[in-house]
Amino acid sequence: MLRKGGWRLLNGNQELPASEFQIQSLLRLSKATTTTSYPANTLNLEELGLEPPQATVNIEGVKFRLGTTEPLANRRYILVDDTVYLIEDQYQHLINADWSNFVSRQLLPAGSTITALRLPDMEVHLSADGTWEVTPADAGVNADAIQQLVENWQLAGALYVRRYDGRDSGDNISIRTRDNPDGITLRVLARSPELILARPDQGIEYHLSGDMGDGLLSPGEPGEAADAGTMPDSTLDGDSRN
Repeated sequence: MLRKGGWRLLNGNQELPASEFQIQSLLRLSKATTTTSYPANTLNLEELGLEPPQATVNIEGVKFRLGTTEPLANRRYILVDDTVYLIEDQYQHLINADWSNFVSRQLLPAGSTITALRLPDMEVHLSADGTWEVTPADAGVNADAIQQLVENWQLAGALYVRRYDGRDSGDNISIRTRDNPDGITLRVLARSPELILARPDQGIEYHLSGDMGDGLLSPGEPGEAADAGTMPDSTLDGDSRN
């Protein structure tokens, strides 16, 4: 569903930010070209994986039913209204994917401004005069390092998103932003070989590169930005693990 600010994924009674790249991959269905088509009533739709379909996509009132691929050119059968088409197969990763694969990889909405960040070992918050205050006060962290830490969080993106598996953790992270003063809570499920952060309230977990923990879980030297991963939503994710 397209909302102001981007695509949203409806999952039960929740709305989650959706991956722009994955959504655009689905929308390519409406522009697919083909030189081969058949009347649906002349084919065995069950044998072609169209009855029932492997996946169904609704785009602006048009229903696309995706079936199996034919063996000669590996083109995919697709049923629209009463016609079956053969199209180039670019959709296997989408057919196999769990709903979590369509969630945005960005940990925070674009343009978020963090006002408070509580990590397992320290807490920082923006004071009324616009400077960062650190708890504990004797943490020995300078303002530039704190600013870099905050920027790392504002830009951080996961390699992929999966359903939250329900694991508990003693380490929590709380983030408040100007747009969300109530904040969000993340659970640190693992630090290596991947950094895994869960959003229990949304039923998802973010899987990040393990070395990103250095730039997200503690302040480094000024200018030491984490590989924040601003590209994950434009990376084809064919991994269908749940």
